[in-house]
Amino acid sequence: MCWHRSNKFHLVHDLAALLEFFGQNQDHPRQFNTQLNTIYRQFANDIMRLSLNINELQEEIKRMRMLPLATITATFGRMVRDIAREQNKQINLVILGDETELDKRVLEQIKDPLIHLLRNAADHGIEGPDRRLQAGKPATGEIVLEARQQGTNVVITICDDGNGLDLDKLRQAAVRKGLLTQAEADQLDDAEAKLLMFSSGLSTSQIITNISGRGVGMDIVRKNVEDLHGMLDVSFVKGQGTTFSMTLPLTLASSHGLLVRAGGQLFALPLTNIERMVQVERKEIKNLIGKSAITDNGKPLAIAWLEDVLQLPSTTIEEKETDRLTVVIINFADKRLGLVVSSLEGEQEIVMKNLGSQLVKVGGIAGATVLGSGQVVLVLHTADIFKLATGATVRSVKTAVPTEKAADAAKTILVVDDSITTRTLEKNILETAGYQVRLATDGEEAFNILLTETLPNLIISDVEMPRLDGFGLGLRVKQDKRFSNLPFILVTSLDSPTSKARGIEIGADAYIVKSSFDQGDLLQTIEQLIL
Repeated sequence: MCWHRSNKFHLVHDLAALLEFFGQNQDHPRQFNTQLNTIYRQFANDIMRLSLNINELQEEIKRMRMLPLATITATFGRMVRDIAREQNKQINLVILGDETELDKRVLEQIKDPLIHLLRNAADHGIEGPDRRLQAGKPATGEIVLEARQQGTNVVITICDDGNGLDLDKLRQAAVRKGLLTQAEADQLDDAEAKLLMFSSGLSTSQIITNISGRGVGMDIVRKNVEDLHGMLDVSFVKGQGTTFSMTLPLTLASSHGLLVRAGGQLFALPLTNIERMVQVERKEIKNLIGKSAITDNGKPLAIAWLEDVLQLPSTTIEEKETDRLTVVIINFADKRLGLVVSSLEGEQEIVMKNLGSQLVKVGGIAGATVLGSGQVVLVLHTADIFKLATGATVRSVKTAVPTEKAADAAKTILVVDDSITTRTLEKNILETAGYQVRLATDGEEAFNILLTETLPNLIISDVEMPRLDGFGLGLRVKQDKRFSNLPFILVTSLDSPTSKARGIEIGADAYIVKSSFDQGDLLQTIEQLIL
């Protein structure tokens, strides 16, 4: 009995000790949990403060990159006045909103496009004083360059009160250039015809001069704006003027994109080119002139599967056979297109990096970005997507000239000038560029060379020369059926509207003034004329 009582005592004692142990150890997890929660809150606060500091630093970096538009517009007034004086016009340039700030890189890339647009407005847009007075306008024409911020974009417009676009001239220039047949040109509506101005090498000018006629301005403008992920639009009222409108991102440091999935891959579409997203039933898709289309706001809208545009592997049969399709409607330069994607993955702020020269020819891709998860996502190039979707050639890329092309460049040019200094200068420039050069001291000698030797591919002539001047030589060449197709360039010190009009009258293809002579312009003009 004593043994049982003793065991019971020890058991109760051990149980009490065990309960005391458990009670003491319950306090340790509670204390540990309390400390862990405190550390977690401190960590969350530190993360939030760090995130705020990073955002402030990012915004400060963006502000440091921002410069006012006035940084590049200081010389525009003088340029317009010089053109007006050369052409006996009266033009007033007004600049509004030049305090608007843009990213330094954006400013650097839009300077040349703005110069092209202003020169075109002064040269082609604004009429001479007499024509303006006859049309009931003030003798002095006006060009307005205005910049304003619109959300995360900047809109820059160049508006003139000139004669507006001559669509018939654009159509005829496209026919002469071989871009369209006469029947195709006649079928173009006004909206399509005005876009011809962006074709490379197309110009409505009767003669190439230092200011215009090269047909290399508007396509460069559009390409530069596209490279900045912006949009260029043109509108006009016949007899009242033309307006060019650029929509550009405020900064290139970062932008917003819509993440979409297609062909099993994730892509980013710039939000600036996205109109909206819609869901459509598969049965709503119609066949329109061999292309898939849906009806949007009562009008047909062409659609394309993004995976097919980018030539990606097809999605699964189940996904392709779904009844409802996700369509992202994008717009660019008066064009609209619906892109069918597998899914939408949300909006994302992106910092885009270029692909590098090795991948510059990859169509449809503008660059790449890295998401917070570390995943690399390709950023789509909207202009390329349009071209790829319609089967057009992807944007041109400057590359090294192939060796077989170099052989074709060995063409012969006849230089006619009575000044040995000018002849030698032009000869050195042309031979350095790979051309063969023949020389003549006046028009009479040059015409004898045409009669007795192998015909050159092009003639460059001065105007003021003994025996037979440049105008006389040009007239003989253009009136002789044997030589009438030879390109003829006048390079002269005569810088007057009368002299240029005389050059047009004899049929000269280009008129270059020595006072503003630029070797690059000369070579560019030659290349354009002897292609």
